[in-house]
Amino acid sequence: MEKVAFNYKKKEPLIMTAVGIVGFAATAVLAYRARVRLLKSLKKLKLAANVKWKVPVGETVFRVVKAVSPTVTMGLLSTGAILRSYHVLTGRNALLASALASATQANHKLRKQIREQYLSDLMRNSSVNVKKL
Repeated sequence: MEKVAFNYKKKEPLIMTAVGIVGFAATAVLAYRARVRLLKSLKKLKLAANVKWKVPVGETVFRVVKAVSPTVTMGLLSTGAILRSYHVLTGRNALLASALASATQANHKLRKQIREQYLSDLMRNSSVNVKKL
C-alpha cells in the first residue's frame, strides 16, 4: 500500500493534469448537451410569448440552472485539478531551489577552506610566487 501511495505522490502532477484535460473534454460534451436542453426551454418560452401567456420566471431560472450546473461543476473541478498539479510542481520546485542554494553555499565554503589550506601549505613549503591562485 505504501508503494502505491508513493507512486501516486510521485506522479500526482501528471495524473492531475490528465484528469483536468479529460474533465475539460467532458465539460465540452456537457455544454453541448446543455445547449440542447436550453434550446428546448427557449422554444417553450417563445411559444408562451407568442400566445401571450405569463412566463414563469422562477421555473425558467430553475431550468437554466439545472441545464448548466453539471457543465459548470465539471469545468470547476477540471480547473481545480490542473491548479492542484501546478501547486504540487511549484512546491517541488521551491524545495529543489532551496536544496541547490544550500549545496552551493556548502560548495563555496569548502572551496574557500581548500584554497586557504592549499595556499598556506604552498607558502610554507615553497618559495614560489602564488599570487595568481
